Amino acid sequence: SLRVTRSFDAARILTFAAMATVADAVMRMVALDIPSLMCVHFAGLAPTTPRFFIQPFGIDMGPFEHESVAMQMSTPDLVTTRTRVLDYFRGLGREVKNDHMLFNFETTMSVTKAEERLIEQLCWEIGFPGELDPNIRPQYLVGSENYPEVLDAYPELAYYRDIVFMFKYMMTPTHSALPEIRRWRQKDARLKWNFDPTKREFIVKGFKRSLRCVGIVEEEKERRMNEEKERQKRKEKKGVFSAITAALFGVKYKGSPSGADAGNILGVDVVDEEDILHIKTLPTFNGRLSQRDSELFLSYLTVPYLRIPLLLNFFAHPGRFKALAEPQLQAVMDAVLYEPDLWQEHDTKDIPNEIPTYLENRQFLATPNGLLFNELQRSAHGLMKSLSDLLELALEMDTGRYLESTGPIILYVTRTLVRVEGFMLYLIKHHEWDKTCVNGTGYESFVRGLEINEQQYQQLKSKRNELREVLSEQVFPMIERWCALSIKENKVHTACILHAHLAYLYLHIPFEELDKQVVGTLLSSGIFLTTRYRYRLAARKGEVVKRIPESQWEEKERKKGESGTEALVGGTYAGLLIPDTEMFSLFQAKRSDCMRWLQDHAEEADEVFETVVRIVTFTGEVGDNKPIAVRKWRNLDGWRCRGRFIPDMKRRNAEEQKAAEEGRLKRRAAMVEDTEINLQLMSLTLKNNTLKLLPDEIANHKDFKQILGAASKQAQCAPVKTTLHRMWVRLVGRRHDVKFWRTDSRNMRDRYRAQGRDLLFPYTRTYPSALESHERWIEEVLET
Repeated sequence: SLRVTRSFDAARILTFAAMATVADAVMRMVALDIPSLMCVHFAGLAPTTPRFFIQPFGIDMGPFEHESVAMQMSTPDLVTTRTRVLDYFRGLGREVKNDHMLFNFETTMSVTKAEERLIEQLCWEIGFPGELDPNIRPQYLVGSENYPEVLDAYPELAYYRDIVFMFKYMMTPTHSALPEIRRWRQKDARLKWNFDPTKREFIVKGFKRSLRCVGIVEEEKERRMNEEKERQKRKEKKGVFSAITAALFGVKYKGSPSGADAGNILGVDVVDEEDILHIKTLPTFNGRLSQRDSELFLSYLTVPYLRIPLLLNFFAHPGRFKALAEPQLQAVMDAVLYEPDLWQEHDTKDIPNEIPTYLENRQFLATPNGLLFNELQRSAHGLMKSLSDLLELALEMDTGRYLESTGPIILYVTRTLVRVEGFMLYLIKHHEWDKTCVNGTGYESFVRGLEINEQQYQQLKSKRNELREVLSEQVFPMIERWCALSIKENKVHTACILHAHLAYLYLHIPFEELDKQVVGTLLSSGIFLTTRYRYRLAARKGEVVKRIPESQWEEKERKKGESGTEALVGGTYAGLLIPDTEMFSLFQAKRSDCMRWLQDHAEEADEVFETVVRIVTFTGEVGDNKPIAVRKWRNLDGWRCRGRFIPDMKRRNAEEQKAAEEGRLKRRAAMVEDTEINLQLMSLTLKNNTLKLLPDEIANHKDFKQILGAASKQAQCAPVKTTLHRMWVRLVGRRHDVKFWRTDSRNMRDRYRAQGRDLLFPYTRTYPSALESHERWIEEVLET
């Protein structure tokens, strides 16, 4: 149902990979009291027997390792999840033989010997007839109508099968193979399995179509062929520098979707920097880079292991810094920073004995947790020096207001620093974590390759504190000032962009550093966006859209002009300059921390809520110190009302609060007469009216757009009354009501038949010429 960006696509695939990892681990756990025979045979723990050579079963991750090389992982959790998943399955691959690998859907949809062997062992153990009949065994796997016994007795196999299939299906390299974008329901996602006995293939249906994991293995074979051709090309090249470069930095195959690959940018095969020298005209990225700078920029992309410090230093130059206004260069820099590149399997590396040399791969340049973690561990000082220079250049461009010429550059640098801060904090918190504790999640878990010594820890902590000080004391006031001016000038979409970045400043802020400003900013920005920004990530009601690459979708949105003139920044559709999915993730991750802080700091929470009301209703700012009458805010009483805060005249004492909590599950919420701030929905309710953006079906109506023009896209409303076929809303601040009638879908012929009539053509007179004299009142009512 969601439009997918590169970063969200990485998160989606990694989520299914983690689910497959957990499912595989659970399948290997044998209960002590009543063990599942399926799990016993799957784990290879069944007692030995002359009938079978008992061995464990498992799954192959297929091309996941290769696919993850170019995934854009902008948060440290995604990078470490990739490492833990690959470590798990690479270790599993050493124990499970290839002929015991189940569900190789990326290779074939046919039933394999591994699946038949598992079912055969289980049938022999229990006494099912499938032991001796190869035509029955696949029927057990799909749970057919005639053979449901295995899945009925061991439903864990069906769950495991579905999880593995969806994980491998998500890696499908073609957009057309994935379901179209629409509002899918839960039942649409349920997989339905059948077996074709003639082809001996599994047939999987879901999302109202047949599903196949197509093209994955073919793409992997093509990659290997291209790599072999490029190795031969390197060997034929002459020149010492070319040989040294090939030995040190190697190549990546040209079919890679990497956004940091020079060959993908140029559309030609690029092995090393010498190939770039032979291109007559290099791209200037809309005139942002000269031919000389473009050559240098693209040459740096041919050395993946060193690309982060080289390119950060490249753009930290005053003469090139403004080039970051180009969205394509921003996308390349994001790929440079957040694509993890090759994964290091072993703790030690095989270093080449001599240079120049020609190696079969670049594994000696691989890292266990990606290039950005590697830079922070090995060369944090150089990395932070370049980032500090970028931030200093960005702050010098501040003119006191948001300008389309400079604003996107400053905000991009801000986003980059916030994301890098997350990686720094991850290393710092992981080092501080008590390793004697039970393995947990996030930085409180054992991840190979995250170790740092005390000197590195102190250096990272010092650099992170310096970075946070600049973000809080210089960047935050600057963006807040821009936001206030945008609101005064009625530039609502610009204000939405700035509110998103105000919240984004605290993406990785730990709980112990929360204060009034941080919590107030997160809540006010979240509610401001909920009430004034039209998120564009999900399909609208009744909309069906084919999946296309992100760049084509952006162009399509721009041409349609659905966002209005305020959403055009630099001539392209801008959104929030941050993917909508990242904003949802931000508010979801920080919601529980904010709830906990508000409950622990009741007096300061009152001021936070008053600040939120002022900002969302355009009557103040985050740092506004004007004296106000602070009300006492508390959770609304009633079932499922935690996170719904309302003002009260006085603070409850301990006994009153205890009584309210004891009765919370026995009553439902009462009607809110004054004000409510809902942290669960990020909404503000005033006098029982929830402020929200005008529904699409009204905002996109041609008559409504003709009256309000471009402002129709940002119009706010409060619902007055909603019935089956009519929506009645009140426009905020415009003294207008809108009543929208939906098209009547009833069939009048069916109504006549329901009344016992069967008229072939019940309407025989034309309006208004055929009206009788006693019916003329109808014309007066309808036409006046």
